[in-house]
Amino acid sequence: MKLDRFQVGAFGGLQGFEASDLVSSKLVVVVGANEGGKSTFLEYLTTMMFGFTPANREQNPYSPWSGQPMAGAAWLQLRDGTAMSIGRRLRHLPEAKLEVGETEKLIGNAPLPSLGPITREIWRSRTSSTLAPAPWAISARRSVEASL
Repeated sequence: MKLDRFQVGAFGGLQGFEASDLVSSKLVVVVGANEGGKSTFLEYLTTMMFGFTPANREQNPYSPWSGQPMAGAAWLQLRDGTAMSIGRRLRHLPEAKLEVGETEKLIGNAPLPSLGPITREIWRSRTSSTLAPAPWAISARRSVEASL
């Protein structure tokens, strides 16, 4: 599954944040200053995939600072090329609309069915924001520096 496009309506300090045509990129890197919203964006993507946790606006640490309902959407491309989109919103109860091809389905706060056995914990272990650079990033940096 590849992320093609996203649109953050309101999530934590993020509002009106979007990007498109990501599916053509082999690697998407999110860079920003401390407290710039990188971890919030990662949690936003996790929420698009797995639903809101907690599923209560008053208890959710990412309730928008603006007071608006938590909301956003993501457009994905499955391995077989099928287009899929998910729109989620948390007012009093979580809502989600999944579109796969021409089929629409309301899924509440359920994870995306296409994730199969991948849990939120597995997802978080494979996607992280950390101060320690990944070993492949150090190797890539050295290769680029050596070629300069």
